[in-house]
Amino acid sequence: MIIGHRKPRTPLEIRKAAEAAIAATPRVVENLLRTTRRLPKVEANGESDCPFAEKLYLEKQEAERSVIQHQSTLQECLGDVEQQVARCGNNLVVISAGQTALHQDELKREFTHAEASQATEYHHFVSLREQLQQAIASVEQALAESLPQQYPGGARPEWWGLTGPRGVTSGDEVEHLLALGPVQKKELSSAVRDMVDGERG
Repeated sequence: MIIGHRKPRTPLEIRKAAEAAIAATPRVVENLLRTTRRLPKVEANGESDCPFAEKLYLEKQEAERSVIQHQSTLQECLGDVEQQVARCGNNLVVISAGQTALHQDELKREFTHAEASQATEYHHFVSLREQLQQAIASVEQALAESLPQQYPGGARPEWWGLTGPRGVTSGDEVEHLLALGPVQKKELSSAVRDMVDGERG
């Protein structure tokens, strides 16, 4: 077995994995937003009216980890689904071209049935692609809210200081990206996914 390569999935396996990831998204996002929005105010020197403030921030970091791992799963599913959209679209082109060259009614009916079946599969994967894109967007919005809120002087999560491929090398730079706007947020999304992928490797 080659490390870093996973076994190819069948279309059914891809569909089930995507549906499961989509279904799990509201739960992991809501957990992160809940833990983020209950964080107490902490001064720069670490003082807070809440005696267990640091514990709450650590819980928020763990929720972030889960969301970032889930984001990686969603992206993986999206890549698989994109391939299925392309496969089904290509099959429809081939079937349509073959159908026009037929003269026997029985063969035409078979091709018509195949075309209808393939069109159904195509539209299903297109729908999954849209749902995955929406799920990824909701994850990115939750991370945009949670990542800037770190415990002053506290321990960063393990993935925080890892080097990303687009020059994001520290938590401070991630916070800078979040403050600048949506274009940078897209870069952050890519960076944190690669952080998790590197951690898994």
